[in-house]
Amino acid sequence: MFFGALAGGVGLLLRPLLLLLGFPPISAISAPRIGATVGELPGLWVLHKQQSIDWKLALWITLPLAGAALAANYFITIIPAELLRKCMAVILILVAIAYIFYRDPPRTTQKRTWGTHLLANSAYAVTSFLGSFTGGVGPILTIITVKAYNKPLFNAVGTWRVASYISATLASVVFIIRGVVDWRLTAALALGLAVGSYAGTRYAIGKGESWTRIIIIILVLLSAGILLIT
Repeated sequence: MFFGALAGGVGLLLRPLLLLLGFPPISAISAPRIGATVGELPGLWVLHKQQSIDWKLALWITLPLAGAALAANYFITIIPAELLRKCMAVILILVAIAYIFYRDPPRTTQKRTWGTHLLANSAYAVTSFLGSFTGGVGPILTIITVKAYNKPLFNAVGTWRVASYISATLASVVFIIRGVVDWRLTAALALGLAVGSYAGTRYAIGKGESWTRIIIIILVLLSAGILLIT
């Protein structure tokens, strides 16, 4: 979760690692997500104390994020395990490409219209759907929030993290109802996620994330390659 707090997704490195350790894809997706309902709270508290969250905007963008996450989680529970592994690998490659080309987006002063809101909500929904498989879509959510709502960079990060947390927590109900949660794994992950969330968020506030980007790209591409060939 330390790298997840920097990179923008609880499962970006954890889910491929769980797959490599032999856990089924559905457990590798659902356990970190439900564990993060507790694990992400320390990091969100740090952001709240730093006044890095626009709560009104966070609640607004929760709607498209939650709708897409609910659809994605249901889809995840019904597709075959092998196909799910391939989907995760392809999305990991897309995430790695996003990291390679990601640059901190400049703020814009253009006037927001209903078209802007519609385009932003559509982008949030697509990103949330894909991110439900792997996590790690933080840079994309940051760009959308900065460009569409003219937010300072760290305020944008804090805002989408709250919205993503709420939507992912709501969407996790799908995993519980469908009975696909490995509760022992979930409980084991929760404490580590909490410690990593707090430490990663504090580090991101103090020093930023530049040194982690290359490491994350290498690990994500490696994980994607292993998933594709195994």
